Amino acid sequence: MELKSEEVEASEPQLVSHPRAKSKVWKYFGFDMEEDEVGKRAHCRLCLAQIGYSGNTTNLYAHLQRHHPDAFVEFEKSGGGTEPTQQQHHQQHQQLHQHQLQQQQQQAPPLTCTRQNSHEAKRQAEVASAVLGFLCEGLHPVSTADEPFFQALLRTLDPRCAPPTSSELLLQALPPRHQQVRAAVSAELSGPGCCAVSTDLWCSETHGRSYVTVYAHQLSQTPAAAGFRLVSRCLKTFEVPADSPAEGMTRALYEVFMEWGVAQRLRGATTCGSPDVLRACAQLDLPVLVPCFAGRLNRGVHAAFRVPGVQALLSRCRRLVDYFQQSVVAAYMLQERLKQQGRTPMPPLVGGRPGCWTSTLTMLRRLRENQPAVTAVLLEDANNQALLLGAAEWALLDGLLGLLRALRSAADMFCGSAGGPSISMLKPVLHMLLSTALRPLDGDPAELRDARRAVASALEEAYQTPAHLDMFLKVASFLDPRYKRLPFLSTSERAQVEARVQEEAAALYQRHTPSAPSPDEPPNKKQAHACMPEPASAADAANPLAVIFCQSGSAETQEEFQAQAEEELSNFKAQKVLGLNEDPLRWWSDRTLLFPMLPRVLQKYWCVQATSVPAHRLFGPAGSVLWGKRNRLDPEHVDQQVFLYENTRTYYEPESCIDKDTMALPKQHGRVAIVTGGARGMGYEVARRLTGLGMHVIIAGNIEEEGLEAVTKIRKETKEGKVEFLFLDLSSLHSVRQFAQRFKATGLPLHVLVNNAGVMLVPERRTEDGFELQFGLNFLGHFLLTHLLLGTLKRSGCHGNHSRIVTMSSATHYGARLNLKDLQSRSCYSSHGAYSQSKLALVMFTYYLHEQLTAGGFPVSTSTVDPGMVDTKLYQNLCSPAQTLKRPVAKLLFRTPAEGASTAIYAAVAAELEGVSGCYLYNGQQVASSELSYDEELQAQLWKQSCSLVGV
Repeated sequence: MELKSEEVEASEPQLVSHPRAKSKVWKYFGFDMEEDEVGKRAHCRLCLAQIGYSGNTTNLYAHLQRHHPDAFVEFEKSGGGTEPTQQQHHQQHQQLHQHQLQQQQQQAPPLTCTRQNSHEAKRQAEVASAVLGFLCEGLHPVSTADEPFFQALLRTLDPRCAPPTSSELLLQALPPRHQQVRAAVSAELSGPGCCAVSTDLWCSETHGRSYVTVYAHQLSQTPAAAGFRLVSRCLKTFEVPADSPAEGMTRALYEVFMEWGVAQRLRGATTCGSPDVLRACAQLDLPVLVPCFAGRLNRGVHAAFRVPGVQALLSRCRRLVDYFQQSVVAAYMLQERLKQQGRTPMPPLVGGRPGCWTSTLTMLRRLRENQPAVTAVLLEDANNQALLLGAAEWALLDGLLGLLRALRSAADMFCGSAGGPSISMLKPVLHMLLSTALRPLDGDPAELRDARRAVASALEEAYQTPAHLDMFLKVASFLDPRYKRLPFLSTSERAQVEARVQEEAAALYQRHTPSAPSPDEPPNKKQAHACMPEPASAADAANPLAVIFCQSGSAETQEEFQAQAEEELSNFKAQKVLGLNEDPLRWWSDRTLLFPMLPRVLQKYWCVQATSVPAHRLFGPAGSVLWGKRNRLDPEHVDQQVFLYENTRTYYEPESCIDKDTMALPKQHGRVAIVTGGARGMGYEVARRLTGLGMHVIIAGNIEEEGLEAVTKIRKETKEGKVEFLFLDLSSLHSVRQFAQRFKATGLPLHVLVNNAGVMLVPERRTEDGFELQFGLNFLGHFLLTHLLLGTLKRSGCHGNHSRIVTMSSATHYGARLNLKDLQSRSCYSSHGAYSQSKLALVMFTYYLHEQLTAGGFPVSTSTVDPGMVDTKLYQNLCSPAQTLKRPVAKLLFRTPAEGASTAIYAAVAAELEGVSGCYLYNGQQVASSELSYDEELQAQLWKQSCSLVGV
């Protein structure tokens, strides 16, 4: 790979050689001292072309070889042609990183510690590592470590250790962490397999700078991965120069590829919508450039929004929504109208966020759902009847709503393909949209027709030309066993796609004969080997007929390769078509022995992505969350912090909680739920939302007045479901049994049990049954309650519509230990240790119960939820100084009860979690709990002891 030179017409400049030049190549190049930024561009003395210079002579050497072959031959004869190879470049970069790391560690002062002994030093290092993890995983500025409130928080948590400062973290903690993760990423991306890149251009408005983050993608096949898996890793984030962005990007991308040793393995790039990024990638001669699907779709939708009639309608809709949001009287009247109709959406109307078409979809949907109530309120308000929409406007709104819903469904397909091939979906999704939602219909208003054409034009011009991109996408879809029939192509087009696949497979058969070179050999040597005949064995060579039959380079051998490829292709076509919701990577992983070469073709195509970043960042609120985090980073630490953030998490892991405004949950009419601790905090939010979905909710709590007040508030807020209160004291086994009896006496079914109630960090106390309070209330109370209601849950569920048990745990369980000999913490009490032990016990209980229910075939699902750090009254037992410190910290870092409850609500009713059991959920995603929690023997022992303690 080489940078394309850009010829310029200019007068003869006065060129000066590099002052520290050692290479003889500088005989042909020099710097123009009259330029604004001397040292960034070298000039060829032969043709006066400008060549990007980044500190080494690789670009100069390539330019001379390509454009001035005679001078290059002279240069070679003079002994100057000893330029470093790509491997040497990679090794030089690694040595440079090691040297910089050693220098930083030598210059860094030791992390201070109040006591200079090995235990305290180890503890100090653990605190520094934890603080660094918090800063990197949350993308907080490193200067946060110097904030007084943050240091006071650390001193409160551990008074023995001095909090690390930002300078200590930057000099001693950050470089080793960066180097460690870098080594792991380098090992993961090493090897001869094909890979692709994607680019994300973003701007930090705080510092007025633009950056590009580069990601690498590779479809790996390793025994440890049990088949194929898509590996996506962040390589680098670099600043875009303001004066010459395209040229600066080209130079930076080239250096990134050389630094990571992927230049010769790149098969394509997925570009964001920036013209400068596109020009930079084009300069690097990458085989294929795929425009980001989300970027093209967003461009098309915004073009549709600029259609005059559509633009006027959206403007009127926003004014209408603003009126109900800003007028207290109008909002009250709207609520009263909705109550009369028996409907109370929450919130009834929402405004669209600028630049986000998915929020505009939400605005239109909510407006259409509440159209009767909105119209009725405006008809009674003589001063604002001008806000009423006419019949033609409602018709256009309905058509636009249908269009946006179809586009949202297409976007959701890419959001749902996390970890799978997105490039294979591109052609089928495009054909679906162009033939349905984007096809003008008879009777469409003229504005709607123009809107459809605007979106269709943006997609067609991006993916139907050039021809090699169109063929690339068709082959990628053909290799997906879900779409291999390609019904949207003509017979001749399908034949061309199959011929391309067969041609590439035959070439691979030829290259991977026993005479093929090792993956470590350079590409030119590989090509030479590919054309060489396969050597005959010693016995065959001694046979006189070897002259005739042992010539593998003959035409017959080429025909044999073609026949093998044709047979493999026919076998692939004969396989049963995979279901649309099945995993194509698993399909190929299970058939690697059946198909020797097609998986290698697959790796070339499926490493390329359809979107430049994970789709959920482009179609949901996660992108705004990430932008806000990156926006506050200090410029000098952007690369390291973004690198650690992206590579210490799953590429497709979402950045935020479930969006309250866009989370669509199914109605729950006729279903019954119990929420322990449902009178306040997260429990109240869970009870409120489940009631709003139409459930009959029983709030279980130990303060009757508080519970009845919560019931009254929820009843005023919604008419959808039913809510009532039943007394339950989880610290008393007798009260738990009474509650279960009272509930069973009602004859109600039970579809959802939310084990939410709990206490935290309380001084040492015992329950009336003699248990340590946190273990007794948080765990044993819920253990007995679940046991007593399990029969009702089993009878209420059915296959295809399971009952669900949702248990609130905490991230503190990751550091917990389970002492089966002293579960009541009698020998040594720690409020934090007792709390974390109770939360670990809940996770292990959930997993063991899941195994029991699965073995019995019962239609009951179990899950554990980590709500994150939530600002609730659980922190009321902190000491006074800690309480004072907690308030500003909570405002900055903690979630609200509604945000904390979102994942529990999702676990209780989400359709996509139907039948999903035995999982640990955080931010609406399944994640791994602590390693100890999966200990099956320990789970069984805990279950046995718990049964004995509660008497079941």
